[in-house]
Amino acid sequence: MFLEELDARYDRDAVVQFECKGAFLTFKSRLVDVERPVAFSTDTVSRFGVVPHHVTLTFANGVRVNVYMKHVEEVSRRGTGVVISFRGEGGGKNVLSFYPAEQRKRPTG
Repeated sequence: MFLEELDARYDRDAVVQFECKGAFLTFKSRLVDVERPVAFSTDTVSRFGVVPHHVTLTFANGVRVNVYMKHVEEVSRRGTGVVISFRGEGGGKNVLSFYPAEQRKRPTG
């Protein structure tokens, strides 16, 4: 489900919020690339249940986020956005949220 959500948000402006160890980073940008091995297309993942080791999200503003797939715990919808929860170093919970760019106010978690 995580890779499908990324494909749906590809090349669209979004408000992105990243929470790590209680700190927040919020920015507005466009997801311009989702780096993963070619063999791991969304169709392959859904058909065979295999996932890449990690994906790298690259945004138009230069921010790059590496997400190790084994750490993804939950993908959920909050209103018109999507929230991806994953474990970080030390087992702490991290959250990466995507909201439509039209949403001007700060997303709430």
